[in-house]
Amino acid sequence: MVALTWDHRDVVKGESGATALGGKPTDPGAPVTDEAIVNGTIPAKNGGFQPPAVRIR
Repeated sequence: MVALTWDHRDVVKGESGATALGGKPTDPGAPVTDEAIVNGTIPAKNGGFQPPAVRIR
């Protein structure tokens, strides 16, 4: 079982985030919502999307 949490306040995009979302690797990261995680709408660096997660609650 995997639990996902995301606190974007002090996180930068990094190389993969900049590739997936545009901008600079040093730009702040964007928030990731529960809906984005379970619906598979988080951009991936290859131009597609991360696979959806299974809701466990």
